[in-house]
Amino acid sequence: MRRKIVQHGPNTLTISIPADWVREHGMQKGDEVNVERVNQGLLLTTDKGVHLQKKTINIKGIKHVTAEAFAALYKRGYDEIVIQYSTPEERDEIHAILSRGYMGFEIIQESPNEMYIRNVTEPSKKEFKTLFRRIFYFLLAISEDSVVAIKEHDGYQRLIQMNDNIKRLTEFCRRMIAKHGQKSYSSDTAIYYILEHLEKIAMTYTEINEHLSRRKKKTSEKYHELYMDVDKLLRVYQELFFQFTLDKSDAFVKMHNEAQKGLQKHMENAEKDDLELLHLFEKTSRQICSLNNPTLVLHL
Repeated sequence: MRRKIVQHGPNTLTISIPADWVREHGMQKGDEVNVERVNQGLLLTTDKGVHLQKKTINIKGIKHVTAEAFAALYKRGYDEIVIQYSTPEERDEIHAILSRGYMGFEIIQESPNEMYIRNVTEPSKKEFKTLFRRIFYFLLAISEDSVVAIKEHDGYQRLIQMNDNIKRLTEFCRRMIAKHGQKSYSSDTAIYYILEHLEKIAMTYTEINEHLSRRKKKTSEKYHELYMDVDKLLRVYQELFFQFTLDKSDAFVKMHNEAQKGLQKHMENAEKDDLELLHLFEKTSRQICSLNNPTLVLHL
C-alpha cells in the first residue's frame, strides 16, 4: 500500500490514512493517534481497539473444527458472534466450548438453530502484563505439582483441569494483541508466539498427566529425576524471560541440550510404556527451549 506525501505549508508534510484502518478502529475527525519511529519506518497506533463487525458462522455438519473456529474468531477480536447449527448435538457442543472459558463472552440469545454470543465485559488492556505473568504462575504450578504427582502416582486429574486456566488466559492475551496491541513488551509478534507455545507446553503436561493416570503402577525413580529436569528447565526460562542476559540464554540452551542427551540415553533400552513417557518429556523440553529465539527478539 503506497501513499503520496502532500505538503501543507512550508514545514508540514501529510499522508492519508487507509480507509479500512479508520473503519476498523472507529476513528473520527479530531481523534488522536500515536506515531513512533520503528527502524526505517513509522508505526501508527491508536488507543482504540479494533472494531470488527458481527461475524456469523455456519457449523451445520461441521464435526471436527467447531472449537478451533470459535477460538479463531475470539482471538481475532470479534465482539459479537452468531453461530448457526442444525442439531441438538451441535448446540450442546457450542455450550461445551463456552463452558471451557472465554473471558467476557456470554450467550445473549438462543433459538432452535442459532446462538447469539456477545462480549459483555473483559479486563482492561492495561492488565496485559499481569495476565501474562499469571500464565507463568499457573504453568509453573502445574510443572511443580506434576513432579509431586508422578512420585505419589496420584493427583493427575486436578492437574489436567488446571490446564483450562492457562488456555483461557493465553487465548485472551492473544485477543488483546489482535484488538489493541500491547505495550508491555517490545514485539507483538514475539509475545504472540510465546503465548502460543506456553499453551502448547501446558497441553503437553496434560498429555503427560493423562498418560501417567492410565499407568497401574508407579514409575521408576530415574524418571522422577528426568521430570524434575524438565521442571528446572521451565524455571530457568522464566528467569531468563524476566531477567534477561545473553549469558542466561546461553546457559538455558546448554541445559536443554544436556537434558536431551539424558533423555535419548534412557530411550535406548526403555520399554514401550516408558518410551512413550520419555518422548513426552523430550517434547516438553523441546517446546520450552523453542521459547529462546522469540525471547532474544524481545530483549536484544
